[in-house]
Amino acid sequence: MAFRTIFFILAMLISLLFGCAKDDSPDSSLVGEWTANDTHKITINGDQTTHTSDVVNRDFRPRIVFNANGTGTKYLFDEANASIQETFTYSVNGDHMTLVEGTTSSNVMYSIQTYNSIVRLIITTNVEEPNGVKIETREHYIRK
Repeated sequence: MAFRTIFFILAMLISLLFGCAKDDSPDSSLVGEWTANDTHKITINGDQTTHTSDVVNRDFRPRIVFNANGTGTKYLFDEANASIQETFTYSVNGDHMTLVEGTTSSNVMYSIQTYNSIVRLIITTNVEEPNGVKIETREHYIRK
């Protein structure tokens, strides 16, 4: 009888240990708060340059927040380092996102990547100027 009791308790402990394993996979959802990284890649007519901005040296880092209801807020700063908030709406279709700020709509591509447990959002915007110059900008954000 004691053997059955010990076996039962041991089986319960083992099932608790393995049944409640922690999920270490990072959240790959767009929803949440993202802080600007200091690197932006800009490609003009196929020539790529990496621009390291000075957001690291500022007291206020640009942030972007995506809410689950399709709305969001950008927290930026002006030349005097004063905070500016811009609201927007967004919709997602695969890796394409439509951002609407006021009357301006832009179609961008986005990806969420994980490297060494750091979740990164990359927003890629492609614009063709009236003079035919093609500009691609990649903004990098890190999940806060």
